[in-house]
Amino acid sequence: MQDGYNTCYAEKALAAHNLRRGYHESKALTLDKAMSKALQKELDDPMSTLTGDTSSRPSIAAECGQNSFEEADPAQVTAMFYNDAATESWYEGKKYYDFKAGDFLAELDGEAVTAEQKAEGGEFTRMVWGETTTVAFGISDRYVFAWYCAPQGNTGAVDNWKKNVKKDCVKDGVDTCYVEMALKAHNEKRARHRGGRPLEADAAASKAIQAELDKEGFSGVINNRPNQFLDCG
Repeated sequence: MQDGYNTCYAEKALAAHNLRRGYHESKALTLDKAMSKALQKELDDPMSTLTGDTSSRPSIAAECGQNSFEEADPAQVTAMFYNDAATESWYEGKKYYDFKAGDFLAELDGEAVTAEQKAEGGEFTRMVWGETTTVAFGISDRYVFAWYCAPQGNTGAVDNWKKNVKKDCVKDGVDTCYVEMALKAHNEKRARHRGGRPLEADAAASKAIQAELDKEGFSGVINNRPNQFLDCG
């Protein structure tokens, strides 16, 4: 514990958040150290009324959104901090969100989506909300809390939700948003040269490239291209 909160966990959770926010074209959050200290102080106070219910937030966090996570298995409490189970759990709530409609699903796999599942979807949208700029983290025993501020998410009409919670850019391990952006930039430049026909994105080749980049210890050079791509420059 340093500066009144667990800086090691906060840095790990911040990186995990920003990785996932990038999948949805949301800008990286910055860690609010003062708010993290306030959150940790609240969690350490035996008289605190802070619970998973967002209405229990203290006045300092009245304008912030809140996510909470509880590790039910005592044997996994230590691992919870190393693998950041909280961030992963909150992100999994995306399966209950309809990006096209800008609302939570009413039904999934033939089953009605419950209020609890929609709340899980709300944890996901709160975490990736595009306009949110800062976050604070606090941990206590088997609990993890996050406050999302400046501004908090999950507010406004449908159009605001669509603007702030964009589609998942990762498909088969490939960042399709980047591929689309790079393809557009390439073709704009090719169009300036006579005979420069537009390129098309090759999904299989993109997947193969990404697989090489994701290998542990990648050195920045792809030495062994798959056979089907040997003729590619």
